Amino acid sequence: MGCRTDCCRPLVRLDPDERNPGSGISNGFVEKCADGYCVNLDCETHFCRIWENWSRVCRGYDCNGEFLLQLAGRNQFRNIAELVKMAATACIPKETYIQVPPIGE
Repeated sequence: MGCRTDCCRPLVRLDPDERNPGSGISNGFVEKCADGYCVNLDCETHFCRIWENWSRVCRGYDCNGEFLLQLAGRNQFRNIAELVKMAATACIPKETYIQVPPIGE
């Protein structure tokens, strides 16, 4: 979407039929860059470089219901462990969840 959220940070396990040699896949997971983002994310535009061939996991993902992403959108954190620790005591009512629209809406 190019929305600059943290959707491209979670681990994405690909189904066996989606695993193509040389496509940034390691042990069945999409590889991550040093900054934790998916190797297929264009960090300048925040758009996926392989949109046409997106995995089923990515195509079916809707960040609007993800508690950790809602927490990440409201807080600074350095790594996923820090975010998970915050989540242990955080309370974000679902009615206050931020809805991420696609760019242009």
